[in-house]
Amino acid sequence: MPVNKSLTAEQVAGFQQNGFVFPVRVLSGHEAEQYRSYVQELSKRMGKLRRSDQCHLFFRWAYDLVTHSTVLDTIEDILGPDILVHSSRIFYKHPRDNSFVSWHIDGRYTGMNSYKMPTVWIALSDSIAENGCLRVVSGSHKQNFYPFVERPSENNLEYHGQEITVPVDDSKIVPLILKPGEMSIHDSNMIHGSEPNRSDVCRIGFSVSYMTPEPRSSALPIVRARGTGDCSHLPLVDTVPGVDIDKGIAAQSKFMQERNFFQPRVS
Repeated sequence: MPVNKSLTAEQVAGFQQNGFVFPVRVLSGHEAEQYRSYVQELSKRMGKLRRSDQCHLFFRWAYDLVTHSTVLDTIEDILGPDILVHSSRIFYKHPRDNSFVSWHIDGRYTGMNSYKMPTVWIALSDSIAENGCLRVVSGSHKQNFYPFVERPSENNLEYHGQEITVPVDDSKIVPLILKPGEMSIHDSNMIHGSEPNRSDVCRIGFSVSYMTPEPRSSALPIVRARGTGDCSHLPLVDTVPGVDIDKGIAAQSKFMQERNFFQPRVS
């Protein structure tokens, strides 16, 4: 039986049973502060950033974070040795920010709901109930499908405004409270969301979705983070982004426009 690198056997079993695990320490306090400063600088350049996608393709600090050895050790305990980066997102809730994320399921949009694709949420600041921490519905990943509608709104950080149309059992809601440098992991078929920031402190997080080479296609460029498995059927990119933030912003904007993808959301 393989030996886990980061998670205990109980944590892995809990993830399979409940659909999530937290908190997992992956960054030191100094590292979390450093990555937080990168996000804050990006927000300053772009104008009070709320959400930005695929940053690992354009900014070296984001690439370093999605390929951080401690993060990958944790994901390897769930996915195995072949780990690919599917997508990434910055979530930045400013003090007294009305932005929220409606109850939704990632797997419905990625088309990867039949594959293993855990999403990690790395706290770069305190993430607590008062400032709108991530919330999950325990055990909801076990149901194959939930009906949903799309209600896009300015303050919904779930771009399409996807929202499930079935009642959520309040007794199953778990707030994933994290300290800077701690991480949560949730299944791609788990109902999750978050409420507005009602506090006077910001909430900054970085989210990454990982996968194995099993899916036969991907609409997004894929980065190999660990392993040597056959990925010839996937759009792998092997270019490491540079450190120039302005070039990164320009390259990200071009990428988003060419693919008709979501532009960074600012306020």
